[in-house]
Amino acid sequence: MLHQGEFEEFADRFGYAVALGRNLVVAISADFNAALETVEASRLNPRNIGNFKIRLMDPTNIGINGIVEHIVKADNGRELLIEYVLSDSDGINHITCEQIGVLS
Repeated sequence: MLHQGEFEEFADRFGYAVALGRNLVVAISADFNAALETVEASRLNPRNIGNFKIRLMDPTNIGINGIVEHIVKADNGRELLIEYVLSDSDGINHITCEQIGVLS
């Protein structure tokens, strides 16, 4: 979805934990574009969906079950990190986008 700039669909599906009071679509778009600017890229590489690293953990008292790191390449080869949190609330599994930034 981010490859195509579908920020509204991304927000509807994953939310955004660090929106910090901002409209979800505006926050996702701003942070995504800031990450691209930081790595001096104009877009993601459309032929590369990236790699995923999944870390499962014993459920915490706040329901966090794991973290997914989605590492995607920009059009200049630099990498961005899209991080998701897997959680459980009342027996229902959720995946929420935690942050969009630059892979350090």
